Amino acid sequence: MSEHIHHPIPTPGMRTEDEIRMFLPEDLSRIRRHELIAEAQRHRLARRVSAGRWWRRLGHFALARADRAAARW
Repeated sequence: MSEHIHHPIPTPGMRTEDEIRMFLPEDLSRIRRHELIAEAQRHRLARRVSAGRWWRRLGHFALARADRAAARW
């Protein structure tokens, strides 16, 4: 018995394995907008983390400076 691989005849709307998808300009702009929004969210999170570190360093500096000033009195 021979094994015959059945390949269906493509019909409109059917996707094939070797198909190259062409995006409409609206699709491309929507994809790009979503990428930009995700990138902005990552940058916002990074700024929050960096700002937290900066305030913590400033607090340590202010505490050390206050301790040095108190030691001089």
